[in-house]
Amino acid sequence: MSRSNSGPLAKLNVPLLVLWLASVVVAVAGYLLMTSSNANQAALYTSQTGDYAKLFAAQSGSTVGGLLIAVGVLGVLLALAAQASTRVRNVAPAAAPAVIDEHDLTSDDQAFVIEIVDPRTEAHVQTTDAPAAATLTDADENQKETVAAR
Repeated sequence: MSRSNSGPLAKLNVPLLVLWLASVVVAVAGYLLMTSSNANQAALYTSQTGDYAKLFAAQSGSTVGGLLIAVGVLGVLLALAAQASTRVRNVAPAAAPAVIDEHDLTSDDQAFVIEIVDPRTEAHVQTTDAPAAATLTDADENQKETVAAR
């Protein structure tokens, strides 16, 4: 029996899932540490004892808890950005609609003028690809002069 790689578990991005999970766990741990340290500080203030070691430990716990919350939120934002980035890469871009000019479909005897610009010299090169039986009219000459004047 062979394992199929097309199942729903094969499509999971495990490192991204670990990032989401770790970020949430760190933010929750920071919240719990901060609230318990704040409760200890409040208890020390209401008891009016002079135990500075417990007070400094509670203040440090509040600070570390707040920093853990910040790190957890930052991790969630990074995971969100990574999720959006992988989602954009996995979704195939839609094909651009083709633009067809009706004039091009009916102009069999018209001269086709292509303008090529060399970006290094900014020189305009004009090439003409006209059918052998085509005759140039005054309008075509004016159009070529306009293109050449660019």
